[in-house]
Amino acid sequence: RSEGGMQRGATTGGQNRVGIDHRGDLLKWVGFGGATDAERGVTDFAGCIEVALDAMRQCAQRDAPSVAQALSGVRWRSEAMLTCYPAENRARYFRHTDNSTGNGRALTAILYLNDQWEPGHGGELRLFHPGAENLKIKTEVAPLWNRLILFWSDERCPHEVLSACQDRYACTIWYYDGLNPDIPLFDLNSQGAAAGGPSGAAPPPP
Repeated sequence: RSEGGMQRGATTGGQNRVGIDHRGDLLKWVGFGGATDAERGVTDFAGCIEVALDAMRQCAQRDAPSVAQALSGVRWRSEAMLTCYPAENRARYFRHTDNSTGNGRALTAILYLNDQWEPGHGGELRLFHPGAENLKIKTEVAPLWNRLILFWSDERCPHEVLSACQDRYACTIWYYDGLNPDIPLFDLNSQGAAAGGPSGAAPPPP
């Protein structure tokens, strides 16, 4: 964050709801396979996620075949989104889904990067029960250092980020089961850009 280059997050629903910013994070998109520390880091992160996805797919074939089928349809990944929720403005992100517009996102993967996080620092991920209008809370996840969370990107997993009282950092990668012509996507088999705009362009918000 101190090096700059981050931009304010935006949503298709507009920045303000009832006079309050819908999301308050700062973000930066990072591609894969480059020589910078950030590019090497997110490349390693993506590789670890995909090992986990393959293991989950194999385990689900017997006990949860519909999950295995959904995971088998994942063929592309987005660039990595590095985010900071600044404590200075108690940044948060109100309830939403990551694919409310048919943007191709199937699975959301988040790695938390908050060393020495403690209760009271805020920034928990609050997950709701399925449904576009369902406000029943399922669970809250603390953004602990090196914690990885995976969840469906559609209305099966509406969620929000609670207000951060300490700067909150994370790295997010979306996995796609359909192409999106507006953004750069990376084929999981070839590692090449499959479609979309130039690297570094911000994907359309959820």
